[in-house]
Amino acid sequence: MYIYEDEALKSVAHIKHGFFGRQGGVSEGLYKSLNVGFSTKDTEENIVHNRAVIRRALDSNGVITVNQVHGADIVNVGSLTVQDASAPQADGMVTQHEKIALGILTADCVPILAVDRHKKIAGAAHSGWGGAFKGIGQHLIKRMIANGAVEKDIIIALGPCIQQKSYEVDESFYQRFIEQSEGNRAFFKEGDRDGHYLFNLPSYISRQIQKDYPRLYAVSVCDEDTYSQSNLFFSYRRSCHNSEDDYGRQISAISLI
Repeated sequence: MYIYEDEALKSVAHIKHGFFGRQGGVSEGLYKSLNVGFSTKDTEENIVHNRAVIRRALDSNGVITVNQVHGADIVNVGSLTVQDASAPQADGMVTQHEKIALGILTADCVPILAVDRHKKIAGAAHSGWGGAFKGIGQHLIKRMIANGAVEKDIIIALGPCIQQKSYEVDESFYQRFIEQSEGNRAFFKEGDRDGHYLFNLPSYISRQIQKDYPRLYAVSVCDEDTYSQSNLFFSYRRSCHNSEDDYGRQISAISLI
């Protein structure tokens, strides 16, 4: 099993966390092996087994996920609920309850895990470019503060995702961000093809968060690339380039203890 752990989060005694890769489960084929996405064509039996692996790794009572929609809504989590189509549509969660693992599913998007280093308040969010553009990271912090967290004590960790070298976008994508702010040019490099650019999604998210919340205790960014490391991570973009009909999901999760 591959688990990336953030150094700042590791320093907090009242949580367990992990940015889990694709290894260590029972799924086969395209989903080999730790696929946790119910929306995939993998069997429910495999996914339930794989989620149990995550639950045990975090010593939690269960793993909570939401129906991610590339938005910026955050929900409070106070108990374990059935994880099916009835789960709320949201892209972030905050909890103050122990032994509940907040899980974010990704396959190139940025998983964000967060905690107040003194208070038992944890959060998690899913950020693709759409959520990032809408400020999902800032919304997560705002909800944590509303629940009692203190800005100067909040740790934010961005996990494995598609890195700039692998994230080619077109002119319309580029212009959308430039229209938001001329300063966003810093997150793009010219690509190999005319009219295409390479976008630094995690850097954009980190900068936006720190601009709105400059007193955060720590903001860290992982440089693991989900696209290029097929042995470690699932990748939506890689599956498209390989003309595959589906792709697995890895999970990043945090639990208060």
